[in-house]
Amino acid sequence: MTPTGFLLQHLEMVQEATNDCPVSETWRKLVDRIGIDKMMSENTFRVVIKPFVETCNFFNDGLNKKLNETIIRLNEELNNEHELNTKLNTQIEELNTKLNTLDGLNIKLNNPDMPVKTSLNISGWTITKQDKYFRAFKKIKNKVYGVHLGKNLDDAAGKIQAKEAQLRSGSHTDTLPNT
Repeated sequence: MTPTGFLLQHLEMVQEATNDCPVSETWRKLVDRIGIDKMMSENTFRVVIKPFVETCNFFNDGLNKKLNETIIRLNEELNNEHELNTKLNTQIEELNTKLNTLDGLNIKLNNPDMPVKTSLNISGWTITKQDKYFRAFKKIKNKVYGVHLGKNLDDAAGKIQAKEAQLRSGSHTDTLPNT
């Protein structure tokens, strides 16, 4: 193994030992810690250590710079993703609110127990169906009159005419005008 290879193999200890120490003190520390004297002489160490440390620092500085640039770029991407995520969550909440509203309407439309009102008009009377029964209503002189028509509209016109006749005949307090 070459002296440089040995130093690379023990890089962390070499960097620790060289921090602000003269070369002779660094040599003694490394002799005690890793037995550097078995791999190289002190003179070889003196020749190799300064360029070795400068080269390591150069590469560390370059790597640290690239690493910091990458961290900054990733943080920006993360912030952009967070903003997008926030917008998407807001849209999801809005859509869930709309969906809940539509689900409520769907339940009302599909629930057979809820009254469904449909309306049509016969002889000026408004026909409504509530549950199973049809009824006819008409407002006459600010008073609403009603006729029960039953489960079907088979004789609806006849029942409405009978109610109108009853109102015209005066058997009711409010009468229809004669036509």
